[in-house]
Amino acid sequence: MRLLAGTPPLERYRSSKLIGFRDFDITIELDGYREGDAGVLVAHGDPQGGYLLYVEDGNLHLGYNAFGSYSVVDAGPLPVGTKRIDVSVAVLPRLRWDLHVSVDGIHAGQLLGQVQLVGMAPWTGISVGVDARGPVSWEVRRRHGPFRYSGALRAVTYTPGPVKVLRRHIESIEREAEYAAD
Repeated sequence: MRLLAGTPPLERYRSSKLIGFRDFDITIELDGYREGDAGVLVAHGDPQGGYLLYVEDGNLHLGYNAFGSYSVVDAGPLPVGTKRIDVSVAVLPRLRWDLHVSVDGIHAGQLLGQVQLVGMAPWTGISVGVDARGPVSWEVRRRHGPFRYSGALRAVTYTPGPVKVLRRHIESIEREAEYAAD
């Protein structure tokens, strides 16, 4: 699913179907990173769980909020002229994900063994170019507000892979999430 810059947030149900219990890839298309460009490239979630990719002080960061436990990796300086950033997410046993970031095809960082977002997380859908709703990271929100991306962001594309968690486990998790929500 390709989401153009400026598109309103994708609602939570459709957003969750792109990532739930599966591998997925996120591709960010830029018209060329310029020195001084900053802000959120993509955000999916809120304080209860989610992830975001953002540029701050010239460095690319991947933040991950696992039900309130926040981790971030500094993927290093974003080279001037960068056109493409990819995040590849792979399912692991025990409801975990590995997240890998690459910049113009070169590996730049990773967050390994993160708890998958399931049940009611992320509650908030996907936002392109801003962390539009409840923040994935309170620290980033305190420093910058919604942190709209100032550069030339074209689009963000989600490519979902096959579901990799057994159906019986998914049903059990969803049933427990429903009980917790009532």
